[in-house]
Amino acid sequence: ETAEEEMAEEEQPGEQTEAEEITINVYYSDQMAEYLIPESKIIASENKYVDALYELMKKPIDSSLTPLVPDTAIINSVTIEEGNAMVDFSQEFLDDRFASDTVDRLLVGSIGNTLTQFTGINSVTLYIDGEKLDNLGGLDIKEPVFSQNDLIKNN
Repeated sequence: ETAEEEMAEEEQPGEQTEAEEITINVYYSDQMAEYLIPESKIIASENKYVDALYELMKKPIDSSLTPLVPDTAIINSVTIEEGNAMVDFSQEFLDDRFASDTVDRLLVGSIGNTLTQFTGINSVTLYIDGEKLDNLGGLDIKEPVFSQNDLIKNN
């Protein structure tokens, strides 16, 4: 086997290669909990949906912004079916969130807006440990959540 053949083999798709990086927006709450504000993050494209959600739990670069998804939450799974992302969180997602009707709207919006920017995702449905979440506080989320541009404040 020549060195040339070896090199050709290494470039075959499906081999372990460096995961491509992509830049996405993740959405945090502004100081007044009125709007979502996007922040650019770089994530690996391999598990991009899960990585994007984990970014939502991290501290924003801009310290005036607030993460909405509690960092104690565990992402059990993200399944895409016919354009809908079914996101299954652990119970901590509910228990440790900042519970208020306004913040709940932003929380759902931050997840919806973050995930629907990916090609192939049009809406998001939330689950807690495998059970579909129909209400978050006073918010009815029986129907899939689409991106909510009215919540976004562009700086």
